[in-house]
Order: sequence, then structure tokens, then C-alpha cells
Amino acid sequence: MISSGGYDPGAVAHRLRQARGSLSQREVGERLGYLQPHISRYERGEIPGSYRFLAGLSTEFGIDIDWVLTGRPPTVLAASEAQDDLRRFVQQTVRETLRESSEDRYAARAALTVSPTVPGEHPWDRLAVELPLLILSLVNGSSGAVEAPVAPEAQPADGGSQRLVRLLAAMRGAAEREDLAGALDELAAAASELEHREPSPVNLERARFLLLWGCQLAASGRFPPAGRAGAEAGTAFRLGRVTRKTGRLDEAEAIYTAAHATAVAAGEERFAARCHAGLGNLHFERGDFERARTEYVALLEGALRLGSPDLLFRAYLDLSAYYHEHEHDLVRAADYARQGLVIARRVGDLEHEARFLNELGLNAMEGRDPAGAESLLREALALASRFDVPLLRAVVGNNLGELQLRTGALGEAEASLLEARSRALGAGIGWAEMQAEILLARLDHAHGRTAGALDRLDQVQERTRLRGLAHESGLARAAEREIRRGLLVRLEAMAS
Repeated sequence: MISSGGYDPGAVAHRLRQARGSLSQREVGERLGYLQPHISRYERGEIPGSYRFLAGLSTEFGIDIDWVLTGRPPTVLAASEAQDDLRRFVQQTVRETLRESSEDRYAARAALTVSPTVPGEHPWDRLAVELPLLILSLVNGSSGAVEAPVAPEAQPADGGSQRLVRLLAAMRGAAEREDLAGALDELAAAASELEHREPSPVNLERARFLLLWGCQLAASGRFPPAGRAGAEAGTAFRLGRVTRKTGRLDEAEAIYTAAHATAVAAGEERFAARCHAGLGNLHFERGDFERARTEYVALLEGALRLGSPDLLFRAYLDLSAYYHEHEHDLVRAADYARQGLVIARRVGDLEHEARFLNELGLNAMEGRDPAGAESLLREALALASRFDVPLLRAVVGNNLGELQLRTGALGEAEASLLEARSRALGAGIGWAEMQAEILLARLDHAHGRTAGALDRLDQVQERTRLRGLAHESGLARAAEREIRRGLLVRLEAMAS
């Protein structure tokens, strides 16, 4: 069983032996591209299974990685019955194509081309069918024989759908050019957009699916040798991050650990440092704050050793948030944010300058310095507007609106929040849009429009439920409880 500390090598090794079933270690190794002694070491628990090995188990044999690493029964993403059937069909066919000759593989592709999809549904249906075969064609060097099926004409208009359509078109182009590095870049960009713009459970699972296939692509012997190690480490790091966000913390820890080992062995210090950031965030979510701080410090040490501004920004942001949110040490939190701000200004990085000003503004807000907080947040918003990053403009705008709401500047708060909501809506950043709506509901209540505030919060809860935005749904429920408690207190005061 997985202990409270997380990854249990002995238990994982036992489940690996179970997963192999009647096949020999040699047979498993041949199908996954490993020598028999290597498989034996995995099954004895002498070395942890690499992300490449785990991804191979999933795609080649249909083994649930979460079960291998944690012992938990396989979980199925909630979806329509038709979508579930399609995914099972795709997974089974992809496993078969990996084992078949080239002629049979193209016959299987032809079958997939006419496979049942859900009419009018998200373009993911077509992507999930075609993407694995495009990647297989790249990995096996047979892309010229793959003819891409025509995508459905009718597509939903949301940004996530459009990104998937663009990804499929780009992957077809990469397959024609036999450009593995370009294909991986497209996969990573699409996964990042799914992860950050609308991080619903469904989109996180989609991003994870893309990155699992990206791991297969990066590990291919046909990937350009000069960039293979970095591609493997980087894709594994991103897979660990998305896996963490899906709640599979034990699996994410194992992936991060394997990615770190891969990066260190290949001399990819940047990705090794980024794995420390991922592990720090993972331990923070678990409530293991000492281990989180240790990882953040290791990230900072690596960043200082490399002299990398980007890694230093990440380290200072993480340490500032750690001391702010866990230790409640506003002095140390502000100190780390100021160090990051100095570097951002030195190298002329306006985006990170705005991020650190935002952190300092939040710090001042908690330190009951509203004038200082407003000055910092306005400066951050002005910088974010100069280089037009919608996410940062929405986040800082929400923070400024919340501050103005607290200080009673209701007119200014309304202007800030409406602008933040507009930026989030225009960029398709659902969670930031919902946070603006929650603050606007609080503003309605402050204006005495309590019924309107409660109606707005009901709508937010329905929309966050449909989008799978659990954090924002919780914020909406908390705001509703606060407003109803306030009403109850006023009623009791009137009765007395």
C-alpha cells in the first residue's frame, strides 16, 4: 500500500509483476523497447519505473498508471456513454496498431477514419481518434502513408475547441514533414492552453492525454538526438504538473521524481530545477509544508547556480506565496517578492515585474495597508496593460476590485471588476471570469441589491459546476453563506 509518505517502491514493483501477467519479462521489454534485465530491476523495485516505461504500459497494454503507482482501482472520467465507448475503442485500436505490421496499421487507421463519433460534439472526439495514429506514424517513420480524415465542419466556438482544431491541423502538417520536434511543440502548447485557460477536470484529462502521447514522441529513437533528453525531461515535467492538478498526487510525485532523474542524468539542470518547483507545489497541496519549503529552496539554489532569471522568478514567487499563505510571515514573503522585483526590473521583464508588484500588493492588503496595496496593484495593472497579457490583467484587476470593495470605494470597485471580467471573458479564462462574478455579487450586496447578489451567485455555481471549476464553486458557496448570515443577523436585530 502507499504509505503516508507517498511512493512505495515495493508495492509498485508487486503491481508491475501482476500487470505483466503471463507474458515474460523479455516479451514486455521487446514491446516497450527495454532489455529484459531492465524490466527485472523495475519488478524487483531496485529502480523506479520511468515515465516513459509507465506511458508505454498504458498505451501498449492498457494498464492504468494510477493503479500501478497507488493501488487505487482505475477511475473513469465522467462523460457521455458514447464518448466512453469511443475512448475504449480508440485505446484498444491504438494498442493493436502498436503490435501490427505497417499494412495492418494502415488498415486499422482506415477503420478509425469511419469510427463512430458523437455528431456535433467537441472536436476532441476526432482528435482522440486521429492523434495517436499521427504520432505512431511519426515514431515509426511511415508518415507519408497516413491520410488524415476530414474534420467535421461544425465546431463549437469556444477557445478550447478552436485550439484543438488548430492542433490537429498542425499535427497533420508535422506528420507530412516528419517533424517530431515541431509536433511535440504543438502538443505541449495545446496541453498548456487546456491546462491554464480553462482548467476543468475534462480539460486537464485532455491535457494529460496529449502529454502522455508527447512522452511517447519524445522517447522515440527518431527524435532529433540533440534535443531528445531535454524533450523527455520537459514533457515529463509537464505531465507531472497536469497529473498533480487532476488530484493523482502519488502518480504525479513518481513522474516528477523520474523526470528529475532523467534531467539530472542528461545534464538538463533547468528541468531538474523545475521539477523541484513541481514537487514543492505537490507537497504544499498535501499539507507537507516542510518538504514543500525544502523543494522551493532547492529550486532557488538551482536557479542561483544557473543564473536563470526565469527560474529565479519561479523560486521567489513560490517562496513568497509559501511564507504568505502558510507561515503568515508577511515580512519574509515581501522580502522574496522584492528580490524578484529587483531582478525583473534589472532584466527588463515587464510581465514578472507586474507579477511581483501584484504579490506585494496582496501582501500589503493582508498587512492592512490599503493605500500601499492600491498603489502597488495599480502599478501592476498599468504594466500588465502595456504588454496586454489578459490573464494577468484579469487577476490583478480582480485583486484591485476586491481591495476597493473592502475599503468602500464601490464605484471604483465596479469599474475594476467589470474590466477584469471583460478581459477574462475575451481570453476564455473561465476561472478568472467566475472570480470576477463572485466579487461583483459581493458588490451587489454592498449596494443593498441582495436579491441580485444571490441570483448572480446561483448562476455562478451552476456555471462552475458545468465547467468543473471546483475552487470557484467553493468561493461562490462561501460568499452566499456570508450574505445569508448577514441577512439573518439583520433580521434578528430588527426583531429585537
